[in-house]
Amino acid sequence: MKKQLLMLLTAIALLMMTACGTADTDKKVNGSDEGNGSSEAVKDNEDEGVEDTDTDADKEEEVEKEQATETDVEKIREEAAFVGMIDNNSIEVNTEFETIVLRTSEVKDVDFGAIEENAHVIIEYYKNKEGQNILTDIEVK
Repeated sequence: MKKQLLMLLTAIALLMMTACGTADTDKKVNGSDEGNGSSEAVKDNEDEGVEDTDTDADKEEEVEKEQATETDVEKIREEAAFVGMIDNNSIEVNTEFETIVLRTSEVKDVDFGAIEENAHVIIEYYKNKEGQNILTDIEVK
């Protein structure tokens, strides 16, 4: 009889620990400490899943619009003096009126390290929606 009582108490204790562990997990997933792990927390979690799906679709749509916009943007072409590389993805040039930082991610097969400082260049670039100058072409004169 004592063995059966001990096994029953052990099973109840394990069941309670398992239930408590699930409630803590729901709180962590929801990112809040409010509530007590009730079915309401699970319902909120289900709603968030629907919102995430909508958000993913919105993000994909936004990326497509951005790509379409970038191909339709006004490109700027002007003469400049090459200052140098800032990092592997950016260069700096001096135009007649200002110093410009240009992202080089769209330009392939150009060795920016081989261009001499103050070399006369013709640059072609556009501004993306974040205001970054994106280099599309560079010619060394």
